[in-house]
Amino acid sequence: MDPLCFAVNLLGLLGLIFTIYRGLRSHQEKRVTTWLVITRLIILLLVGLTIY
Repeated sequence: MDPLCFAVNLLGLLGLIFTIYRGLRSHQEKRVTTWLVITRLIILLLVGLTIY
């Protein structure tokens, strides 16, 4: 496996955990929506890297 791809996957996984945590702990609806959008973008990145 390419080290760059591995590093991006690792950072994406850590970012995913962080955004899910922040989204679940937010009290305002607008903040929850923002964190969920970021989470979906990270999921798309990770899926794309998996296909690559």
